[in-house]
Amino acid sequence: RIGSFGFGPGGLASRAPVLMTLFLIAILAAIGVPGTSGAPGELLILAAAFARSPGVGLLAALVVVVSAVYGVGLLQALFFGTGGPGDRDTDRRADLDWRERVVLIPLLVLVVALGVAPRVIGDLADRGAPAVIEPAR
Repeated sequence: RIGSFGFGPGGLASRAPVLMTLFLIAILAAIGVPGTSGAPGELLILAAAFARSPGVGLLAALVVVVSAVYGVGLLQALFFGTGGPGDRDTDRRADLDWRERVVLIPLLVLVVALGVAPRVIGDLADRGAPAVIEPAR
């Protein structure tokens, strides 16, 4: 219904499947699913936390689980939630148009590419790090 915050029956997934798919990839990257850009960093953080202290590592692992539950809950509520009473499916333009896709799809391809081959960025950082770390003479 226009003027309300309800998304209508079926949520946004039925009217904006491309938006839902791209949002799903972003949520998966945010919670650190392997194959996305969030996984390598999350793995390094968890390894360092467990190496420091098993208790800290356990706390970090619990934070990962809580963020996953929150991300999946957000996805479910936004895209698959039911509308409130009186909501009508207005069938207005809800999905992404070509300009929005041109911006978002390359970013999400990069998210997956960095998850599959994180060493590419790591090697670039390793080349520049000695110049920053070494003291100036």
